[in-house]
Amino acid sequence: MTEARVFFHSMEDIQKFVAVTSEFPERLDLLPQDDDDARVSGKSVIGIFSLDYTHPLRLRIHAEEDRAEEICKELKAFLIG
Repeated sequence: MTEARVFFHSMEDIQKFVAVTSEFPERLDLLPQDDDDARVSGKSVIGIFSLDYTHPLRLRIHAEEDRAEEICKELKAFLIG
């Protein structure tokens, strides 16, 4: 499992993010910075809207390290830090 931080500047960013994440079979979760219980699918627009996406979120990638790196490359426009 790998974690990265993501940030969305607009609703269009969220739609683009979901379009990319939906292409991967791996489980991709989004979580607030300080709450492990408020986990939603990174492939769900409605799920992401249920979080406070005006702040950075944690992206948890459930994949082997080399595969997680590939996924991060595809999501680089949304990654921070």
